[in-house]
Amino acid sequence: MFNKLIRMVIIIFSVLFIISCSNDDNPVTPNENKEAKELGLKEIKIPEKLVQSNDPHAQMCVGAINMVNGFKGFSAMAKPPAETNLHKIVETNEDWTRTWTDGQLSVTMKYYENDVSFGWQLFFTGSDNNFTYSNWLAMKAEQKNDNSYGTLIIYKPVTDQVEFQWTWSQSQNGNSTFTMEIFGEDGLPQTKIEVVSNSDESGEVTFYNYVNGSYTKQSKTTWTSTGTGHWAQYNEDGSIASEGDF
Repeated sequence: MFNKLIRMVIIIFSVLFIISCSNDDNPVTPNENKEAKELGLKEIKIPEKLVQSNDPHAQMCVGAINMVNGFKGFSAMAKPPAETNLHKIVETNEDWTRTWTDGQLSVTMKYYENDVSFGWQLFFTGSDNNFTYSNWLAMKAEQKNDNSYGTLIIYKPVTDQVEFQWTWSQSQNGNSTFTMEIFGEDGLPQTKIEVVSNSDESGEVTFYNYVNGSYTKQSKTTWTSTGTGHWAQYNEDGSIASEGDF
């Protein structure tokens, strides 16, 4: 699981770097200044006592929260560089397509927006230091306009298999739920991480393993608004194997 998490971080920073890089050979026309809506991921506030705790379960909890907060950076993907060495705009109402390049890699963004939701897809063509692409769908995102639900999918390089799937929902009372699923080489789910953030700054983190066609709970850690918490490890039958406080 941790190797998958490391790979996910590498993918995040690689793609953010690709999209943030640009050349300024051509001027920008007014149409090219159109901006996509940002993903409405809510930042989770971490109690200072939780951050400072030396308990390994508390630190794993903090790591999961930071991973959730880091996903807000994906909004940068919805902002093609202001100046690039390749422009191509195809527009119909609120749907538009934009293409730009970085070195030997061409990135195409297809964006849509309506009264209910908005979303985008990123396609790669060309090559980078690791792979060669041919109009490959690298990732896609969509979200409700009221921020009640959203999803982000990252695909395994040069395949149509999902590698990571991220979903989030936010209720009117201020509570939010974030879920990340990590998929294996066979295309099946491996692990799921669920983070719940409450309006009073308390919350919980739950880790699941995918076993025999369904998810089973591996561990759960809850924290209070003051940063104290409780953790539990589970047996395969769902019973508690061990637990404690921090």
